[in-house]
Amino acid sequence: MPSSSHHRGRRSTFSGSTWSIVEPFDAIDSDLAPAGTSATDPVVVQDADGYVMFYGLLRNGTTRIKRATSDDGLNWTAEAGDV
Repeated sequence: MPSSSHHRGRRSTFSGSTWSIVEPFDAIDSDLAPAGTSATDPVVVQDADGYVMFYGLLRNGTTRIKRATSDDGLNWTAEAGDV
């Protein structure tokens, strides 16, 4: 089993009424899920300040809910502590 997991996302664009996939990317990288952990079930919502992601972080059999923020929905900063 790998020491961390990454969730594949898709960068996409919207034109009129059609979404187009630009390229896949790792939605959760090693900054959000350090070695020895696994990230699960990310959920992203847009708010007035940008984007917020909630995700589970599994370590030693215990899952904690974490929060990260992003201005662009691509580059994320994890918040310290649990939700």
